[in-house]
Amino acid sequence: AHGRRVLVVRSDKKLLSFRKLPELVRDDVIKDPLYVLEDDTVLDRKPSVSKRASWSLNSIQKWVDGKLKPRHISEILNDVETYYKSQFHLSDNDNYKLLALVTAVTHVQQLFKAVPLLLATGVAGSGKSTMGNSLCELCANAEMVGQTTPASLTRTIDETRGFLVLDDLEKVAKQGEGFGELEQALKVSYNKKTAVRNVTVMQ
Repeated sequence: AHGRRVLVVRSDKKLLSFRKLPELVRDDVIKDPLYVLEDDTVLDRKPSVSKRASWSLNSIQKWVDGKLKPRHISEILNDVETYYKSQFHLSDNDNYKLLALVTAVTHVQQLFKAVPLLLATGVAGSGKSTMGNSLCELCANAEMVGQTTPASLTRTIDETRGFLVLDDLEKVAKQGEGFGELEQALKVSYNKKTAVRNVTVMQ
């Protein structure tokens, strides 16, 4: 009596199903199965429902049906800036505008070849974690990571594909091997072409 379907919502407001392509006889050529949308667009992986999706189903349906009235970007940025000012203090008032712009970019980051990386520094108790939590409230598919291992962090980045806050990177560095490679990957993660880290899983 119950079932579920996973559909892909595309920017042209189309809801598309997907199918698995027949596997090749020689699986040494392409070992992983390939999936395509119903319009034959090839996907790099099987679509799945994100556990960190920040776009509600109700809003998605309104947008697809053309019933969602968009707000002007200047109004949205002003509201975001006002919210951040109510949550944490920054010495430079222009930085609130910068964070508001970054927040907007996270919702359309696929449009850009590169996205900004932010580094917040300060003494303990200065509000860095509070700022991170506030950003996660408004940024797209946001996740805040505290104590974790480099392997778990890599997996989280791959699953989220949104805005990620690393709270105390030094603690992550002490959690296990592989941080050096991960650190180098993070340094070039702002660029779409270089923001790919290949991980070999040993059997």
